[in-house]
Order: sequence, then structure tokens, then C-alpha cells
Amino acid sequence: MWNDIPLDLLSHIFSFLSPDSLASSTSTCKHWHTCAKTSSSYPSISQQQQPPWFVAVTHSRNRTSLCYAYNPSLNRWHHLPLDFFPDHPLRPLAPVGPLLLCRPSPSPSPSLLLCNPFTKQFRPLPNLNLARANPALGVVLVGPSSSSFQLYAAGGMSDAPCGGASFVPTLEMYDSRTDTWADLGPMPVEFAVRLTVWTPNESVCSGGVLYWMTSARAYSVMGFKLGSRTWREVKAPMADRLECAALVSRSGRLALFGGTCGGKAYVWELGVGDVWAVVAVVPLELGRRFLGGRMKWASTKCVGGDGAVYLYRDLGCGMLVWKEVSLGGVWEWFWVEGCSKKGIDFTEMDALQAVSAATQIVASMVGAVGALEQASRNLNEAPKRILVGDPLSKLVLSIRNDLNWWLESQKLSEDVEKLIDSTARNVPVLLRINTEQGYPISNKCHYVRRLLEQEDSQRVILIVGLSGIGKSCLARQIASDPPRRFIHGAVEIGLGQWCSRAACNGSKTEYHKRLLKKICRFLVQIGFIKKIRDETSGDLEDICCLLQEALIGKSILILLDDVWEQDIVERFAKLYDNNCRFLVTTRNEAVHEITEAEKVEICKEDIMEISKAILLYHSLLSKDELPSVAESLLERCGHHPLTVAVMGKALRKETRPEKWEKAISNLSTYATCAPGPVSYVNEKETEHTLTIFGSFEFSLEAMPTHSQRLFLVLAAISWAEPVPEACLESLWSVLGQDSMFPLVVCKLVEGSLLIKTESNPMYHMHDMVSLYLDSKINNGIETLLIESTLEGAASIAPWLFIFGKEMVRPLAEQKMQYFLNASEEKHIIITLESIFQALMASKSISKLEASSTSFSSILGPRIGNLISVASPDLTAAISKVVTNIFSKDDYCKTWEPRNC
Repeated sequence: MWNDIPLDLLSHIFSFLSPDSLASSTSTCKHWHTCAKTSSSYPSISQQQQPPWFVAVTHSRNRTSLCYAYNPSLNRWHHLPLDFFPDHPLRPLAPVGPLLLCRPSPSPSPSLLLCNPFTKQFRPLPNLNLARANPALGVVLVGPSSSSFQLYAAGGMSDAPCGGASFVPTLEMYDSRTDTWADLGPMPVEFAVRLTVWTPNESVCSGGVLYWMTSARAYSVMGFKLGSRTWREVKAPMADRLECAALVSRSGRLALFGGTCGGKAYVWELGVGDVWAVVAVVPLELGRRFLGGRMKWASTKCVGGDGAVYLYRDLGCGMLVWKEVSLGGVWEWFWVEGCSKKGIDFTEMDALQAVSAATQIVASMVGAVGALEQASRNLNEAPKRILVGDPLSKLVLSIRNDLNWWLESQKLSEDVEKLIDSTARNVPVLLRINTEQGYPISNKCHYVRRLLEQEDSQRVILIVGLSGIGKSCLARQIASDPPRRFIHGAVEIGLGQWCSRAACNGSKTEYHKRLLKKICRFLVQIGFIKKIRDETSGDLEDICCLLQEALIGKSILILLDDVWEQDIVERFAKLYDNNCRFLVTTRNEAVHEITEAEKVEICKEDIMEISKAILLYHSLLSKDELPSVAESLLERCGHHPLTVAVMGKALRKETRPEKWEKAISNLSTYATCAPGPVSYVNEKETEHTLTIFGSFEFSLEAMPTHSQRLFLVLAAISWAEPVPEACLESLWSVLGQDSMFPLVVCKLVEGSLLIKTESNPMYHMHDMVSLYLDSKINNGIETLLIESTLEGAASIAPWLFIFGKEMVRPLAEQKMQYFLNASEEKHIIITLESIFQALMASKSISKLEASSTSFSSILGPRIGNLISVASPDLTAAISKVVTNIFSKDDYCKTWEPRNC
């Protein structure tokens, strides 16, 4: 009988099944299999009586995608391997009816597809009319059911005609009914930039407006009116206090979830006149259980539909769900166990989950005690004649004592530490180094790998060569995939000329202080110590003893990059009872004289082997598209990798031979006129250094004026260590239009004049770029501290005091002293606020402590007078600085010397 049911009627019956039941029906018979597959390939089935499911996609270490789906009706988790799309991991973008809109990741352009993780089917969508990377995407369902939809792509980045990349201030729409993309015209450039850089891609359609959340500085909401095709912006509630924020749809209306700095979390709903109204607050106990006692909402993710809102962090540790429980519009909060086992099994859980589980145990108990204490306080407010004594207080005290005894007897910290250690032993590689993009594997790379694999080779391998010739790239290429003997992985220690006696003007004390800081950072990287120590009070020999202890029994490939002093290599090479090897890059002849080391020199023949591949990668051209004159360009560059990379990026997608010939001529001209290198560069490197400097000049000439201005003021910054993005943004705000900062700094990164780290918003630069900027220091100082407005100088002086070059810091200190003693209150407020922001941007504890000490000495003599005459605005700025800079000793020295 079932075989005789028409296909459309059977599809209607299937529409009442849950996704897992629908997937199971495909294995019943051939007829059902055909019907289920056909019906679920496109968004034609409306799940009529099924509440929305929660679906999340994660990526494993081997870059495969795993889908976890939660069925709210049965309170059951499903694990669905996405092996039907093996080429790239999938990133979910939005639900489209019963299907998922996904994007393969990583992907240079948004190639989109619809997939059903239950039936393991997918269908790619047509390519956009204009190829664009990272646009903001939004889905709008059209018609009475979910059978049709429209997909909007706003902003993004595309290749610029003159090379590089630029933001795309246009909008496109895909209509599933015609299976085509249509251009909808231009959009504001500022909106395009913010949607490209600061939008995580989640969107909500409500009231005929498609909304996205942006996180640039304070959170805000960007909206596109579908009818009039105009753009609008809505300020997020409590925008400056939100640690996380996300948009969701609730009963067809726009809602916003946000977790605040104070540990509370709210759900707001947008009403008439763009007024946000609080419609829900996360219950305190559930919030504590979810956050594990930390009360920090950062990294919390939020997704939802009309029937439920899900909050989650780690899928194995549970979720908070706010869902509708009755047709009358009543919503309640619930806890949902994670996708791991119900019980807490420390032997089978991931190490981080074990830590989270232990934290939740303690947090739950502390929460219970807190609830009893609150109940006790409530009883205290009742009439005394009702109760005699306070039985709840006695109960609270008893439970607290029992809890303390239990915590001491359980030894949770020791158990978790043992668990992490045991888990670490089973992981083949703990520490990794990222390889350089566009640097091919050469014969020299294979040669060095063979040396590392030999048992009888030297422990130290020296890679020597001229500046920018590719020593560090070669070393990172090897360390990114170390030989199997290095079971604990590979770690890089960047030293540079900053960590040398010459850079310290011959001061042994200052040199040891800088080397100590580098070794401490290494000990933090390998997990031996928890924070970087204050280098002003440490002893280098004591730290070297810790280094010896840390490496006992370890097998790590340690990359010592850009070494300038021979004793640095000797300190590491003499460490015993370990199986570590040391890969050292240097251009210093004194280091090259180390006798007990395998010496590998990179010569012109080595770089000629890879220079053409580097040029092809950075110019984005194929071998057939590359003009014949390219060989002449490579020869003029000396096949030097850094020079070739810079020139290749400046000639990106350029195929006209006359443009390449002009580039060769300009390179020669710029190399002749370029400022000569400073004295510490070896004389035989001078000609080659001038060629590199010439390529920088050529790259700058091809950039917009804004990018050139920002690059030149970077000369005032010390590039011995990575610099936070907030510092660069402050520099740009002094120059002018801060809203264009993402576009401006992007051009410098594309031109290889600036390097952005992958994990944190930090920037660093090649030592040759820093060397080039040494001749521009005075220009940078004049632009930032002398020619700028008083407000600009007041805002940038604290940043230069922390992150500026040695000769810049005294001038920045003088400026701060001037503004703190000025009669204009607004300059004092600007200076204090910049001091606070610069301190918060300091990533290392040692730098933060050292900077706090310096600021304390500057502010200490003046702070009393400022407080005595302060206005409310100035008082607020002072209080923020005081709580983050001054220690108890400062108070003793400044105000109460007799009583401390």
C-alpha cells in the first residue's frame, strides 16, 4: 500500500517527521529513499510540527567537519560527520528552512552551498556576479513557506585594478526562484567596511529590514530596508559595556542578547522609535552554572529562531536555552546538558572539558551556599517574633565548612593537572610554528631536515645569509612540520638586533635584562611558568637554571631567529638531559664563528631556485601570464626573496610588459636615492640593502596617500616586539580620519611593509623594513608630537611612551608632563584616558608592570592636586587610572609615609 502512495502525498507525510526520522526513512525502501532524497535536496519540505533544532559545526584537528544536532523534543544529541564534503571544512552561515547555508573554509571567495547534514546531500549556489571575499550575508525567506528564499551579499573585498584589494561598496541578491544573482546598486562605503571587517555574518530579518551586528569599538546594529533599499544604523543597548552581543529573531521581532562586564546578561527587543526594551534577564544561578564562576560573558555564542534562543560556549559543557513554553507567549530559561555523556567521566573527557567540569562542580556548590545566605538575609528581615534564632545561618556555616573540607580532600587541582599531563603525552605535537605564506619548499629545506633527522649531527644548525634572503622563512618552513623525533613540537624565539650589546650601547646589564625577558617569554610558551616575570628584579643565571629544568626530558625543535650574540646560542647549546635541537638564523659573522655547529649558508643559487615561485605567488599570475621581462626583474632584485615579494605585490595581476619594464627602471632609481643603511649593517650588504629599500619606495609609491602617511609615522614605534592594533589606530587618529583605519592598514599588510599576527590583533614588521624606517624617526616625531593638534599630541604621547623607540620616549614623557600641568582640563582628561588605554593594550605582564611604574612616577607628584580641583569628568578619568597604576607602596610613599 505504501508503495502506491503518490510522491507528492508521501512528501507531505514526510514533512511531519523530525530530521533524524526523515533520514532513517531513506533506508526503508527504494521508493521512500527516492522520495526523501528528492524532497530534502531543496528547501521544499516545511517541518510543520517540529520545533527548531540546534545545529553546530566544529572542526577537528585533521580539518574535517563534525556536525552536532540537538533535538529539543527528545532532549537528544546527534553526531553527524560531514564526510560527504571532504574538500574543505564547512562553516555554517544561516538556516534556510530545513537546510543549512554553508561556506567551505578556508575559501578566497564565498563559494556557497546548501546542505542537509542528515541526508548528506548538498547543492552549490551560483557564484556572485562580482567575486568578493568575506561579505556580510543575510537570508530572507519569501512566500508562505520556506520553499523560496533570497540571499543578500553586502560589502566584502575584491582585487583592485591597480593591484592589492579594496572594499566593495555594492550589494547583490540571490533569488532561489530564478537561481541567479542580481546587482542592487551601491551602498555607503563606511557600511561596507564595517560589514566586511566587523560582522560575524549572523543576520536577522524583521519588519522588512535585514539586520547585522557589528563589533567595531562599541557594538552597533546595521540595517538594510528591503523595500526602499536604504541603509540605517541602530545603536546597541549598553554598547560600551557589552562583552558579547548577538542578534536573534523572537516571534518575528528583532531581539539582541548581550552579556555585560558586570556578569549580567539580558535580552532586549527593538521597539518603536528604535528603543530597546529588556524582555528577559539570565537567571543568576543559571548564569553562574553556565559561566563556571568566572562571570565573564566574552566568547559566548548565541543563536536562535522564533521558538528558542541558545547560549553556548563549549558544546560539551552545556547550554542555556530561553524558549517559548506556551502559546500565550510565556518564555522560560532552561539548562541543556552538553553533547558529552550525562555523567562527568574525567578519564574520557578532553582536558579542557575536565577543567570546566571541575569548575562547574565548585561553582554549583558555591552557588548553593550563596542561595542559602540570601535566604538567611531574607529571614533576618522578617519579624523577630516569628522565629527564634537563625537556623539557616547555622546551616550555611555547616555547609560552608563541609565544602571547604571536601575541596581540600578532593585535590581537584592536582587531579586536573595530572589529567592534562597524561593527555599531553598522547598528543604527538604540542607546540607549532606557522609557515610563511608563498615561500616554497626548496632543496635546502630538505637538506636541513636530513641534518635534523641524523642522530650524530650537531645539536646546533646555523642558517646564515644576507638580510631578507629567506633565512627565517626557511627555518619556519622546517619547524612548521618538524621531524617526528621532536615529539613536543617546535617553538620560535625571535631575538633580533634589539637583543644585542650593540643595541644596548654596550651595557651588559641592559643586554642581560632583554635576554632574560626573551627566555621568560619562551618559558611561558612551553607552559613552564604562568606569566612573564618582572625583568628588572630577576637574575639571568637564575632564569637559565629554570630553562635547564624546563627542558629536561623534552624533545623540542627550538628556532632561535635573528641571533646577534654568540653567548645566546651557547646558553641553549649547553643545556643537558634533553633531546632538543636548535635551529639558529643569523647574519652576524661573530655568531657564524661558533665551531660546534652545522653551518648552512643560503647563497644566490639557493634563492634563484625559488624566486620565480615567490614572484608568481605574490603577483597572482600564472606562468603563462607572467611577462617575459619578469626574468629581468628577478635579476635586478638579485632574486632576493623579500625584494621579489614586495615587487610582486606591487605588480599584482599586472600583465603589461611596459609596466614591468617601468618597475625595473623605478627600482634602480629608488635604490640609488634610498637612504643608506645605518652603521651596524655589514659593508658587503650595503648594495643589497639599498635594493631592498628601493623596493619599499616603489611599493609605497603605488599605495594611497593615507597608507603612505601612516607608514611614515610608524618610524616612531619600536618594533622589537609586536605592537597592538590599538596603538596603530591611535597613530592614525592623530593623522585624521580614524574611520578609514582598517582600509589604510590593510594596504600596508598587502604590500609586505607590515605583518599582522593571526591570533591577536598585533602587528610586527621585517627587520629590514624597521631598518628603513630608522631614517624617518625625526619625521615621525614632528608629525605626531609637534605638528599635530594639542588634542592629538595629548592622546598619542602615552602610546609613544610605552611603544615608542628609545629616543622617542623622553619626548613623549615631556609632552605628558606638559599636559598634566596644563590649565586646560580637557587635555588632562585626554592624557589620562590615553594612559589607561595604552596600559590595557600592553599584552605582557612585565611590560604592563614596568609601564605602570613609569606612569606612577609621572603622575604621583601631580595626582593630589588634580583630585583636589577635579570636575566629575576629570574625577572619573583619575579614578580609572589610579586603580590600574598605583600600588600600595605608591600610596605609602605619596600620602602616608609614617603609617605604612
